[in-house]
Amino acid sequence: MTINPFQINGVANVYNKFLKQRINNLLETEQKEEPQDVVSISAEAKKRSIINQAKEEVLKTIKESE
Repeated sequence: MTINPFQINGVANVYNKFLKQRINNLLETEQKEEPQDVVSISAEAKKRSIINQAKEEVLKTIKESE
């Protein structure tokens, strides 16, 4: 099997193009800012949370006073 120099050159060119594209893709992903996560809690959920916290505090106070 004979490998000609132009075949080696062609493979090298394709490899160089691939590396350049990969480097460009890595640079683009590093520069992009990730979107911030947003969490919204409904009024009902807030109300339940406050009631649960109050219950825990009352129970803790009762247990400590015994």
